[in-house]
Amino acid sequence: MATPPTAAKSEGTQKSTIPDAESILALGMDELGMAVLRSIAHHPSFATVSVSIMVRSSTLATTSPAKAAELRELKSYGMNLIPGDVVNWTETELASYFQRYHTIISCTGFVGGRGVQIKLAGAVLSANIKRYFPWQFGVDYDIIDYESAQDLFNEQLYVRGGGGLTGSLAW
Repeated sequence: MATPPTAAKSEGTQKSTIPDAESILALGMDELGMAVLRSIAHHPSFATVSVSIMVRSSTLATTSPAKAAELRELKSYGMNLIPGDVVNWTETELASYFQRYHTIISCTGFVGGRGVQIKLAGAVLSANIKRYFPWQFGVDYDIIDYESAQDLFNEQLYVRGGGGLTGSLAW
């Protein structure tokens, strides 16, 4: 498991808590994450943006040749790979980590399980993030109603409906 941000700070690895104007943190790099990250890397304004990707420690230590190739690809774009744990870290720990970034893009998909999307939204608000892209890709939430067979859909509907996402946050 990745070291929570409070422990990382004491080791001298924590950056300033003032976000760079164009600093992006992507959460996850599986199928969805890789598509998003490749699009960012090939965007004309990529040279003016700092991109970090929070991934599980186990991903960084992978023995899978395919996953290792993806890690090398992201590094070749100049993206930073950092350990983190959206499932096991608390909302407060995530907020402490997020506050260094201007934009958060969640590419976590279904793997986080129940409660993760709401925890991420809360952490984003607590960290005063300026722009947030919650995980909602690939599903048409406009035709799904609350209390569907998927508990995670209810969370996404809550987050998409605003779920407390207010203030100066763009999403």
